[in-house]
Amino acid sequence: MFKNIINNFKNGKTEQTIKDLDRALEIDPNDLTGLRNKGIVLVNLGKYEEAIKVIDRVLSLDPSDSEILLFKAIALESQGLAAEQFIQFYEKSMKINTNDLEMLCNIGFHITQMGGYENAIKHFDRVLSIEPNNPVAINGKDLAVSLQKLSSEEQAELVRKSSTEYHSSTCSCASCTQVEK
Repeated sequence: MFKNIINNFKNGKTEQTIKDLDRALEIDPNDLTGLRNKGIVLVNLGKYEEAIKVIDRVLSLDPSDSEILLFKAIALESQGLAAEQFIQFYEKSMKINTNDLEMLCNIGFHITQMGGYENAIKHFDRVLSIEPNNPVAINGKDLAVSLQKLSSEEQAELVRKSSTEYHSSTCSCASCTQVEK
């Protein structure tokens, strides 16, 4: 059944994928793979409220699932919530998967947007200690360092423009379309 689900998803038949996952979950409502995949597909469909319910179910069964914590952060962020409401899930995911460079950069940008420049710089430095020429981390660190030097009004304007541009041009987390086999 999961092979058919994966093929439907890869072929863009996302609504059919959800129906197939629901049928599989009728047989075993605690099937972690089915729940995970449904949560991921729902995030990718932009059905964030429904995705969060499924993701919370996954986390009740496996609270250490770093990928699902990441998808919860993405779903909450995509609903337009303030960073303080979703960054904790990025951070929890990072504690489990400590060398995810993309996630470190994403957290750095979110912390930059919240005005925590020193903390953001530490995240970018961590990426650069692993991958010294990482252009995303270099740009993110440069942004955070520059913002530290500006007045509050100048910071707000630069954060609004630059951080969003950097993040949206580098973040592929929300477009992740991996479905587990």
